[in-house]
Order: sequence, then structure tokens, then C-alpha cells
Amino acid sequence: MVYPEEALPGCCIAEINQAFSFELLDLVDIKVFSKRIIALTVTSTKLECLRIKYGLSKKLNYHGLLVPFHITLATIDLQKV
Repeated sequence: MVYPEEALPGCCIAEINQAFSFELLDLVDIKVFSKRIIALTVTSTKLECLRIKYGLSKKLNYHGLLVPFHITLATIDLQKV
């Protein structure tokens, strides 16, 4: 898992389309910036290793915030509610 802003220019991730196992941790409902995000947090040692291989932090970097691996279920723009 890599956010577009994190990707290094010209970097080609060889593992695209490969399956990686993960373990479900929790259902979260958070407010970040002007959005409400509902997601399932997950853990995966193999995904952490993959990010390190490509020079990234173990956690996702979302606009300067380090966040756990997750599966987004819903995103609500709070400015439009």
C-alpha cells in the first residue's frame, strides 16, 4: 500500500498484482482534515517489509500523518454535509 504522494518518481513496484496477507484489527471512525473516514485497520508484516524495501516508512504517510494500514469503507467530506 502506497499513497500516490509517497511514490518516488520513476519507481516501479515489481510486486503490483501480487497478493499479501493481512490481519483485521479494528473498525475506526476518524475525522482528519475536513473528512470523516470509516475504515478497517489491518496489520501485515509483509506489507511493512515491502514499504521498507522501497525506502518508505512502515506506516502510510497521509499528508504528513503516519497512519496504519487500512481498508477504507467510507469517506465523507464534512464541508459538504
